[in-house]
Amino acid sequence: MDTLRIENYKNFKRFELDNLGRVNLFVGRNNTGKSSVLEALSILAAEGDVAWLKVILEQRGMYFDNRKPRTGWDYRINEDIFSSFFHNYDLSAPITIAGFRRTEGSAADGTSTSGVRIRRVELADLIFKSNTGEELIRRVIKEKENQPETEEVATTGGVTVETPSTRQTYGFDVMGLIPVEKKSSSISFEYVRTSEFSGDRNPGLFDKIALSELEDELIKALHIIDRDIQAINFLKDESRVLTLKGDPRVPYVVLRNKSGKIRLSSMGDGINRILTIILSALNVKDGILLIDEFENGLHYTVQEELWRIIYKLSERLNFQVFATTHSNDCLRSFLKATSGVSDTRLIRLEKYSEGIRGVVYSDADELEYIASSNIETR
Repeated sequence: MDTLRIENYKNFKRFELDNLGRVNLFVGRNNTGKSSVLEALSILAAEGDVAWLKVILEQRGMYFDNRKPRTGWDYRINEDIFSSFFHNYDLSAPITIAGFRRTEGSAADGTSTSGVRIRRVELADLIFKSNTGEELIRRVIKEKENQPETEEVATTGGVTVETPSTRQTYGFDVMGLIPVEKKSSSISFEYVRTSEFSGDRNPGLFDKIALSELEDELIKALHIIDRDIQAINFLKDESRVLTLKGDPRVPYVVLRNKSGKIRLSSMGDGINRILTIILSALNVKDGILLIDEFENGLHYTVQEELWRIIYKLSERLNFQVFATTHSNDCLRSFLKATSGVSDTRLIRLEKYSEGIRGVVYSDADELEYIASSNIETR
């Protein structure tokens, strides 16, 4: 996408970025919205899938009340949690996240669009009679439905999630966000979070590339830290089986001139961070890779080569990268690795009284100046 627009999402009232590139690095002070941009992009890619929205909330330490109906329960408990997605926790204005891509021969404005709109609605459970006289309950959006031959038995708050081709409706009732309509397909994306070194998804991501030529790309990336690595596989960890925490497999490697296998977690955070980032990159063909605080766990001496690998993979597999950093070392390594490349962008987010703005740097001379200066990234 060339342009991203965000409205009423978290700290963004109205926000737009134009002239995006294949690989985009965000810098800026705390609370300028760097991580919020990544979250918004993930919601756009997932087309507002409620399962992903719940994952985001859980990663913030916020959980829906999923217990069975009981005396005194109020659906607004869940509604209050969901309101954290909205600007100033105000559910009256809908969230809009849209991406635009310029294409030849498209609409008059020269763009093709993908987008998602999330808004609060009032839902009602209606009793009506079928053709056979049987009483049935149907959940509807009150503003959209007017059926005089029905009896309203309950109301609840909820949201609709709309894309250009679909609409999903969810209620804030006792099982959290219950889907009322079926969701459509979404764009491939992977989200590598700040503290994610040995991600729970890694075994499944590895399965998708095992014994393919992409497995060689993974080994090459691990060579950034240890060139003696010859092979990698995920094997069962009995302690994880006993504690029932996700997929029980963990990564092991074989090293040149050493017998047996070595658990990758014993080799430090850096190599495990690289594993997680590259496995994610290898699984987002034609999609989006999101990396929050790229530098976490990575010594500055390895970051430049990792950026080069990510850029080459983004070309080969046709995916777009959005990453954030607080590190000047990461910024400099990014600029060195992508020097002379026309489709990378440095984006600085700045907070003003009227909102947050993004400044996109793409000119080669600008980027060369930034690389040789001490631009403030925090």
